[in-house]
Amino acid sequence: MKTIHQVSTSTLATLAIAIAAVGCGASDSEKPIGSPRESTGVLSGTAEASTDDVRQLVADETAFAVDMYGELRKIAKDGNILYSPHSISAALSMTYAGARGSTATAIAKTLRLTKPESLHSALSKLTASIAPVKAPKGPVLNITNRLFGDNSLQPTQAFSNLLDRSYKAPMQRVDFRRSSEQARSTINNWVSGVTEHHIEDLMPSGSIDGSTRLVLVNAVYFLANWMTPFLSEKTSDATFTRANGAKTTVKTMSEIFTLDSYYETDSFQSLRLPYTNGLLNGAADGSFELAIALPAVGKLAQFESELTPERIAAITKSTSESTVSVQVRLPKFKVQGDSVPLKDALTSLGMGEAFSDFADFSGITPNSLTLNNAFHQAMIKVDELGTEAAAATGVGSNESISVPPANLVEFNVNRPFFIFLREAKTGLVLFMGRVSEIK
Repeated sequence: MKTIHQVSTSTLATLAIAIAAVGCGASDSEKPIGSPRESTGVLSGTAEASTDDVRQLVADETAFAVDMYGELRKIAKDGNILYSPHSISAALSMTYAGARGSTATAIAKTLRLTKPESLHSALSKLTASIAPVKAPKGPVLNITNRLFGDNSLQPTQAFSNLLDRSYKAPMQRVDFRRSSEQARSTINNWVSGVTEHHIEDLMPSGSIDGSTRLVLVNAVYFLANWMTPFLSEKTSDATFTRANGAKTTVKTMSEIFTLDSYYETDSFQSLRLPYTNGLLNGAADGSFELAIALPAVGKLAQFESELTPERIAAITKSTSESTVSVQVRLPKFKVQGDSVPLKDALTSLGMGEAFSDFADFSGITPNSLTLNNAFHQAMIKVDELGTEAAAATGVGSNESISVPPANLVEFNVNRPFFIFLREAKTGLVLFMGRVSEIK
């Protein structure tokens, strides 16, 4: 039997938010700067969510994803951009649970929340709805939350209960005040474990000190196989032109697909490649897919300037009037991002107060707290992995195409492109970014 190497995509991302005591060196047993504020006992965003609330939350996250792209573009310049808007949103939503007054308002505005009153319930229902069907060769999606709290921190019971109920986020005790470096190592080791050791140093040196009281961490891990695999023997060297005009040779996969998701305008082409759900009968196949948008030559800047929630909707939801035969040439690639501090980006988007001494996180504890920083890191890898299961399903369809069909559309990814890894039923964008350099 001829073995086909199936292509799989693995992606992962983490975000950590460090919260510090106001007033360096202040003990939690001492009165902090300013009078302690009593918690209202009612956490922001706890109303029961409806189906419409969940749908609106997905739209809000897409709007936030576009805002964040604009900020990350300032940092990356012409380089690669990769992030999980869902991971960032989830971690900030946990932070929002403890915010009060104008601090809570600022976070809700930054997250583009239309219905902040039902945030936590909607996010919990959304997480449950996108869980993939368990199958031996099916996709894996792990969304994990964890709190790391200083031994002296006494969070309110309401805050602890909410994060346990809506985020499945237990608290692990560490000693930030006396052993901050060891605490940092504990956090990084946990992150490494839940990301299959791809992210080893999320919290860089100096990100935690004796004033840190709480670190909230969200991690997203995704692994899946294409519904229709590429054949490894069709992979060959091809030229890729980077954003700066430099040319490089990259391993490029090639296959002809019959798609109803091909979309084209004067400024870009796009298509969606679905992942399998791994079920033997193949019925109602996978709900996860990778949308790829390829700006026309010379129109990268135009595409970025027109990147809106409506544009993402066009890319990820448009369906051709009929099926189209598309010659897809897609580079094998891996984007491994560095740990990126998000304080400036979030401040620019309206969350400055949360990072100031005027921050109100009395929903966590009456003692004065302020956000110290937030760090995000993401990775995506698309390459060929050998699987016997793919051999049986792939041989027939691939060998049946011996002559290119008439009216074949070319989708040649030989220049910077954009990716949107999403859950199709809800439209949730788990990962997105720009691939402008392939090494």
